[in-house]
Amino acid sequence: MSWVHDVKQRYVSAQIKSAVKVNTEQLFFNWQLGRDLVERKAEEKWGKGIVEQLSLDLQNEFPKAKGFSARNLWNMKNGIYSIPKMKVFQSLHIVWR
Repeated sequence: MSWVHDVKQRYVSAQIKSAVKVNTEQLFFNWQLGRDLVERKAEEKWGKGIVEQLSLDLQNEFPKAKGFSARNLWNMKNGIYSIPKMKVFQSLHIVWR
């Protein structure tokens, strides 16, 4: 029975690690998208409507995905100012690629 218990424990551990990895990658994506919105708006002098349009485009392309509302995109963009790059990478243990 101890082998079966070990298999179950490893499975639960793998599930937890998988969820953490997915969440980490999603947070990193959100931070990058916020950074992109800040940089591209400055470079290309985009108006306010770009966030709303991007929201619609992403929701149409990925209808089952959550988190692409205009409000969430604005939060990603504004989060860039409150979460410096180094803190994001340190907290996520991500190496700049």
